[in-house]
Parts: sequence; structure tokens; C-alpha cells
Amino acid sequence: GFKKFILDIVNQNLVNKDNIMEEAKELDLDLKIEYLVLMVKDKEGKNFIEKETIEKNFNNSFRKLKGRIAPVNENSYLILLPIDDNILMEENKKQIKKSINKFNKCLKSDMEDFNLNFGISDIPTHLEDIYISYTRACKALEMGYILYENLYYITYTELGPLAWMDIKFDEIDIMKKSIENLLAEDEDGELIRTL
Repeated sequence: GFKKFILDIVNQNLVNKDNIMEEAKELDLDLKIEYLVLMVKDKEGKNFIEKETIEKNFNNSFRKLKGRIAPVNENSYLILLPIDDNILMEENKKQIKKSINKFNKCLKSDMEDFNLNFGISDIPTHLEDIYISYTRACKALEMGYILYENLYYITYTELGPLAWMDIKFDEIDIMKKSIENLLAEDEDGELIRTL
């Protein structure tokens, strides 16, 4: 089903665009519209053991947006959200952030020791390009954690040119110290935007 479809795309076992579209059609995904991709991960990298709780809370929080969720590995999920063409993109993003807040709040009440972070690929793509959106959402998740430790969601476009950086995991602490000093002096966010 959908979970296998996402895993095959993420693991690059399904890369042919025609095959992606054929499988998407079998899953009743709308082939004509664009989608946003979100990646969800616990801030400390804890594994998601209570998958049923996560999926139940997801359905309660994202039902209106007709989103779908699939585990990518033991400690992260991919969320696929169709874009509503009847409203402006900014309104789509507001609805998504509202659903993220609800999802996070619900999960915290059910699983108190989890602190979720969300990386959002906010550049709409068609289904055949989900892998590109997935990599953008992962980059937002990784870089967002480095830059904005207190925020629990960040979009790819908010990263600006920092999205192009490739930072090795063992260098993150070194970078965080440098960026913390920069952020301490950056009261209005102008320095980060300039970067």
C-alpha cells in the first residue's frame, strides 16, 4: 500500500516516473495536483514504538487536509499533503501549520517524552518528484535543528542559501556554537536572512 510506495521512493527502489505514477494511481492518489512533503522526527532521535498512537493522532489532526503518513524508518515519518488549488498557497501553509500544532499537542498528551520536529518541503511538486521533496524536507529538518533549536518546524525555503550546505553530522556541534553566537546578536533575524 501507501507505506510500501513511500519506502520504495525514499530508498530509491522506485525511481522511474511512469512506474511511480502507475503505483500512485493504484493507491488513488490524485495525479494531477501538487503535494507538499513533511518529515517528522523526534528531536532526540528516539524510535517511534507506538505507531498506532502516531497514526491515530495524525488522522485526527490532518483529516481535513487529506494527508497520508508513512514511516520511513524507526524514528521518522513522511507526511504527504495534497495542495488545495482552491485557496492561496499561504492559506495552505497556514492550515498545515495549524494541523502540525494540533498533531504535536495531541502526541505530547499521549506520549509525553516525545518532542517532534518537522521539516517541510514547501515547494509543491507532483507525485513523480516526491523524492526531491523528501530530500528537501530532510534538509529542512536537519538544518532547522541546527539553526533554530527551539522551533519545532521549519520550511525548506526558510533556510534560504543555507539549504545548499552539506554539513556532516559530527560537525553539527561545532557549527551550533558558532551559529548560537550569531543568533544571540541577531535580534530581528536580519543576519540569518542575509546569510
